[in-house]
Amino acid sequence: MAESKVVVNTAKDNTKIYMILGVLAIAGIAMYMLKKKDEPAGMPGGQMRTGDMIPNDIDIDDIEDEEEEEEEEEEVAQDLNTCIRMGSLHDNWVGIQSRSRYQAGNIQAGTKIKISNTTQGLDGNYTVLSTWIDTNGNVGAMDLETNYTPRLTNGPDGTGGLARDYTFDGEGLICMA
Repeated sequence: MAESKVVVNTAKDNTKIYMILGVLAIAGIAMYMLKKKDEPAGMPGGQMRTGDMIPNDIDIDDIEDEEEEEEEEEEVAQDLNTCIRMGSLHDNWVGIQSRSRYQAGNIQAGTKIKISNTTQGLDGNYTVLSTWIDTNGNVGAMDLETNYTPRLTNGPDGTGGLARDYTFDGEGLICMA
């Protein structure tokens, strides 16, 4: 009787095992990194140690400055609740930013307004002489008697469009006086 020999190719088997282990290792590292990204800094589970919250080299003056800045930001946020953002200027017309126009419904000729957060002589109290209504039926601009001379540019990026002054666009605030 002849003996049959079974030949085992261990080189190919070992290669397959190494490839499987490599793929599993990469998958494990990816899972760890994704889970780590979702956790806030500090101890596992998002807990913070006391020492993690306060740096050793902090200056008390920096804390006071940050508190003052936060108070100023709160004042501006409070103003934004009762005021609307200014748009571009053209002659004596003061525009209202498109996204704020829905809030300008009560403004009409004779309305007293206050403009603030401009630095070049436009801040002050004014009476609306007339209004321009946009295609959505919202007040889009107000005619005011001001001493400010707009610096006209062609469009917000300086290219094309109507000549307007975008100096205070999004920065100036229009509030009901």
